[in-house]
Amino acid sequence: MHESKYISAIHKLIPSHIFKWKINDSYISGVADTYVSGPAGDCWLEYKLVRDNPKKHTPHLSALQKAWLRDQYNRGRQVAVIVGVKGGKGVIIQNRDWEGQCDMTNTLTKKEIAEWITHQVDHPYSLE
Repeated sequence: MHESKYISAIHKLIPSHIFKWKINDSYISGVADTYVSGPAGDCWLEYKLVRDNPKKHTPHLSALQKAWLRDQYNRGRQVAVIVGVKGGKGVIIQNRDWEGQCDMTNTLTKKEIAEWITHQVDHPYSLE
């Protein structure tokens, strides 16, 4: 599966009242793949795919991507890297853990990933 199809499959599962912007910016290098916004806030998401199901993995982010994600995180924004694996599942990596080797054993379905994204931006009184 291509990254764009993976992203699209997840975004189709997010409620329509949530704003989803798949970013393709040829002028600013490093910007995250997607911006998502709802009543409770917003979230920047970078998607990566791997061809197999590794137990440990360091996401392949460029230096500019790492810097951009780190800057947004340090500004208090919600930021995550979602690594899709073989079979269409994925792992959500937060708290700058994307800068090192990550545990890839707790995979989520696309529906579960979409629910997590929705929860980040859509529940103003129950954000955790």
